[in-house]
Amino acid sequence: MRKSENLSLREIQDRTGIPNSTISRELKRLEASDGNFYEARNYKGRKPLMSPHDVWMAKQAILGGQCTTAAEVACKLFPDVDPRRVGEALSKIGLKAYARVKWPLLSKTHVWKRKKWWRKYWDFTPDEWAAIVFSDETKINLWGSDGRQYCRRYLGQALRRQYVLPTVKHGGGSLMVWGCVSYLGVGRLHRIDGTMNAKMYTSILRRDFLGTLRDYGVDRSEVIFQQDNDPKHMAQLTKAWFDEANITVLDWAPQSPDMNIIEHVWYRLKHRISTRKRRPCNLEELWKVIQEEWEAITPEEIQHLYHSMPRRIEALGKARGWYTKY
Repeated sequence: MRKSENLSLREIQDRTGIPNSTISRELKRLEASDGNFYEARNYKGRKPLMSPHDVWMAKQAILGGQCTTAAEVACKLFPDVDPRRVGEALSKIGLKAYARVKWPLLSKTHVWKRKKWWRKYWDFTPDEWAAIVFSDETKINLWGSDGRQYCRRYLGQALRRQYVLPTVKHGGGSLMVWGCVSYLGVGRLHRIDGTMNAKMYTSILRRDFLGTLRDYGVDRSEVIFQQDNDPKHMAQLTKAWFDEANITVLDWAPQSPDMNIIEHVWYRLKHRISTRKRRPCNLEELWKVIQEEWEAITPEEIQHLYHSMPRRIEALGKARGWYTKY
């Protein structure tokens, strides 16, 4: 309907059923556009709650470490803005929400010692890393891991059998094991009964570490033994045993599981155990399964981890002693 027909607002309302206020507003827009109605409909929309400068400030707060979540940003910088809106603004610029990675606490002293360790071993060749025997202890649960496990499902299917994670009273128990790996493959595995002290540890080294060298026909003078800085590893009794056995021990930086390739071997071992079709029912069955899956780890898998050591060292240097992706 055109204004050139000289109809009154009342007549237009009667013909169209549109309220007078709407007709009046649109006619004003038409007049302001010199007859081009579509150019007149230039809606700006609601003013955003956060300006580009606000988003920049939120970004700097996250990247600078003053805040870690959208809720913290909203509380400190924009108390009148819903934290969900802050989260949406941060997501649009690529700062999305992720679960925080768990890592042993690094103090400034730890970082300094990790940098010092990097300076000592940054130029190690692949052949030098191949001479090292890595070792560690770990706990393996009878019923799954200690951490949170995830699955993908539709809403309302939480109690379907395939999505439920079974539990038993008192956790079902767990086993502590000690193991070592060499460039030639996995070494001997030891089941730890009770609390390990320096006396038990040296007994394991005498039987299982030296036994591993004999299994592969390797002379003890040709290898370097790696262990972390656990008190029983650093005890005087343990140091005396290494001296007596003529074993060279690798200096180790504190809080450095990312530099120990056996951590990835443990992960693979636990994953293989958890994905077996038949779950072990007791600790004796669990120990049998652990041994089977440990022996199934191929030398090629271990060697692939050894080949990652130069990249690990490089990552530690780039991180200046702080956290690495390993």
